[in-house]
Amino acid sequence: MALTESDLGVEDDFHAPDLGLVRQQDEADLGLHVPTAEVVVEIVSPDDASRAKIPFHLGRGVREVWLVDPAERVLTVHTPDHPDAGATGRSARSAVLGLDVEEVTRRLGW
Repeated sequence: MALTESDLGVEDDFHAPDLGLVRQQDEADLGLHVPTAEVVVEIVSPDDASRAKIPFHLGRGVREVWLVDPAERVLTVHTPDHPDAGATGRSARSAVLGLDVEEVTRRLGW
């Protein structure tokens, strides 16, 4: 299930990702704050904190953080195994979504 208007974490300790994908569950169980997600997408904007949120998201049990930088036309997939640099290039593949970076960037027209 995709979440666009929720906070990841707990009340008073959270960040709002641009998009979060969580396992299907009863919508009544989903409130403003969700404890974790399978995938979080952060879209880089000028002067925002997208990169700084990566350790926070991974520290909450998120399996993958996708950092999308439209200005640079770069997509990186950050995982607990690759939290800093992320995985880029043709071989980078989402274990959660079964997509590779090359396919996603091609769909974005990059």
